[in-house]
Amino acid sequence: MMYQQMPRYELPETVDDLADLLLSDLTVEHKKALSSMNRAEFEQMYLAVAEALLDEFDLWTGNDKLLASCMAEAGESDPDDFEPARIVLEKMRNRMVEEAYIYVVT
Repeated sequence: MMYQQMPRYELPETVDDLADLLLSDLTVEHKKALSSMNRAEFEQMYLAVAEALLDEFDLWTGNDKLLASCMAEAGESDPDDFEPARIVLEKMRNRMVEEAYIYVVT
């Protein structure tokens, strides 16, 4: 009997879609931690999860729309330094910082 692979979910096509998807899986505590990370903590988190993000969402291997969205978000940055997983994680972090700011202000 052959193993039948379960159908994959539809892959996100934009940085915003992926950030929304990933943030929806985080607990309030994780969101708070993400919004308060310093640069060194962010780098540690990035190194721990970047490869999994690249693999899970086919960033270099077929999800051309998401890759193009990451490139658009990167703008004029050096193509040799292009890191799509970093772009997604920074988008998530920026959203959490903005959300934390909104809670404090309102």
